[in-house]
Amino acid sequence: MIHKVKISHLGKNDEYVELGEWKVKEYDFVRKGDILCLIEASKVTVEILSDYEGYVLEMAAEGSFIKDNDFICIISDSIGDEVFDDIKKIEREGAKLKATKKALKLANEYNVDLNRISAVGVIKERDIIEYLKKEEIGLINKGSEDEYEMPELTKKLGVRIKSIEKFSSFQLSLSRRVSESFHSNAKSDFVIEVKIDNLLKHIDSIMRNTNMIVSISDSLIKITAETLQVLPIFNSFYYKDSIVYYDEINIGFTVDLENKLIVPVIKDVLNLSALEVVKRANLLKMKALKNQIDLSELRSGTFTITSLEKSGISFFTPIINKHQSAILGIGAQRDSFNLFGDKVVKGKVLFLCLSIDHRFANGTAAAKFLGLLKEKIENCSIVD
Repeated sequence: MIHKVKISHLGKNDEYVELGEWKVKEYDFVRKGDILCLIEASKVTVEILSDYEGYVLEMAAEGSFIKDNDFICIISDSIGDEVFDDIKKIEREGAKLKATKKALKLANEYNVDLNRISAVGVIKERDIIEYLKKEEIGLINKGSEDEYEMPELTKKLGVRIKSIEKFSSFQLSLSRRVSESFHSNAKSDFVIEVKIDNLLKHIDSIMRNTNMIVSISDSLIKITAETLQVLPIFNSFYYKDSIVYYDEINIGFTVDLENKLIVPVIKDVLNLSALEVVKRANLLKMKALKNQIDLSELRSGTFTITSLEKSGISFFTPIINKHQSAILGIGAQRDSFNLFGDKVVKGKVLFLCLSIDHRFANGTAAAKFLGLLKEKIENCSIVD
């Protein structure tokens, strides 16, 4: 018996996920729960575990872009001839759903419909080249991505190069996504100072009553969702000279895992109480730290909150995620001193930075958003 290992639960933010690295080899015998491979999507690497026991066959190539519900390999109870007959049938059914990164890039560059490629299994770059040759489309030989090695760099820059450290597959995926996001919108940044004394009191109350660790960003998720409900222009994204408005508010928040930054998503925030949101954020952070978070819990974000509240950085200008129109950055809290009559009163403040896609959202809307958020924070209660 053969089983197709599929990747599912892809969200709105990415049409594909990338197959980063296999942890097994073809014909290896695996048991249920063994790690098969790493899948990379939206700033995170997720382990894919086997649901079956058997031999691993017909593995998709590392670097392949995998669509929702597509299969990445087959696990078979045996490796007899009859198994390979079944595999060939499955390959013919699903071949056009898989392509390597280079193949997809070349196909996009020359506007090639992958459904017209006759290759069986994973479509590779050479399959696209052969198709283009048949169509008599001229190809330009492209140089290696490693354009400069150490001697060439030393000569070019006039400085000795000690070493070159290649990106890991995760770093490469993250770098490309950040670059794509940075170049795909006209970003503008707006900053406001907010008093947080009342907020800190409520956070302290929550932690005493629940024994949870609550961050400032945790406490802002609910009131940010309420602000987005008033100003839905920031719960949308630009698409083909149009504004696409989301029908739900799903807020992602950043979690720093040493050298990795992931963005768990709390879905349908408006239908949760503020306390439920904080509990959900704590659960997702715990799962992320234990590497137990599910791919579906990292998808479908419509707005993102990122925080450097523990870093000492007062404010910063974050990069907007793909298929979103804004992102909120939270800086570190600092002391403030205000004169009331003849007394100097000490308090706490922080800066909020809203980065927006200026192609369709303007400064007036950004000012309203930050002003409303400031009002909610300075008078807030995170307990419903």
